[in-house]
Amino acid sequence: MNPFIQSHLQEIYSTIALLIGLLIFKFISTKAIKKVGKISDLNTSRTKLIVKYSSIGISSIGLVSLLVRLYLIPPFQGWTTLVGSFRLSDMILLA
Repeated sequence: MNPFIQSHLQEIYSTIALLIGLLIFKFISTKAIKKVGKISDLNTSRTKLIVKYSSIGISSIGLVSLLVRLYLIPPFQGWTTLVGSFRLSDMILLA
C-alpha cells in the first residue's frame, strides 16, 4: 500500500465516516422538512427554500467539523501513547 495512504489511514476513515453521516442526515432532514411542509400546507417554493438553507447549514457544519478534525485535533497515535506505560499490575496495586 502507498506509504502516504498508510500513514493517513485514520484521517481517511474519519473523513469517509463524516461524509456518509452528513449525507444520511441531509437525506433524513430533507424528507422530514418536505413532509412537514406538505402537512402544514406551506407553499412548495418556501419548502424548497427551507430545504436549501438547511442543506447549506448542514454542509457548513460538516466542513467546519472536518477542518477541526484535520487541523486542530492531533492524529491518534495508538493506545500506548494514549494510556502511557500504565499496566494491569499498576491497577492492581492501586486497588
